[in-house]
Amino acid sequence: RTRDGRILRCQPEKLPGNPDNPVDQELLDAKFRDCISFAARPIPEANAEREARIAANQESKVKLGEAYTATAAAYRTAHPPAPR
Repeated sequence: RTRDGRILRCQPEKLPGNPDNPVDQELLDAKFRDCISFAARPIPEANAEREARIAANQESKVKLGEAYTATAAAYRTAHPPAPR
C-alpha cells in the first residue's frame, strides 16, 4: 500500500525454474557457488569446480554422495585437524 492508499500488484507470468522458463546453467552455477560460500568449512576451489560439473551433468553416473565423500576426504587431507 502506498502513502496515498493505492495498492500496487505485480504477478510474474513465468517463474524461473519451471519447464516453460528453465533456469540457465550460468544462473545455477552462480547459485551453487553462493551456497557453498556459506559452508562451515571452506571448500577448495578445485573441489567446488568438480562438484559444480557433477551437479550440472544430469547424465553423470557419479553419485553426489560419492562426490561429497571425495570432497570431504580431499578437504581433510588438505586441512588436517589441529593436535589436541
